[in-house]
Amino acid sequence: MIREIRVIQGPTGLFVSFPAKKQRDGTHRQLAYPANAETRMMIQRAILAEYEKVVGGSDQVRSDSQKVNSDSDDR
Repeated sequence: MIREIRVIQGPTGLFVSFPAKKQRDGTHRQLAYPANAETRMMIQRAILAEYEKVVGGSDQVRSDSQKVNSDSDDR
């Protein structure tokens, strides 16, 4: 299970942000990430499709980011 995957509204549309932890020096370290670009796109398509179902297809985004938990047990 991966927690704290976020759907974020960017300048070109929605995208998926994977969990990261802010380091003491101000940089961010990714905690979970896809193995390659193809896997990233597959995961992003699945998450954004589910997000659209939950939001109802509207352009409304409740905040800058909307947490979406991915739970492999549901599949």
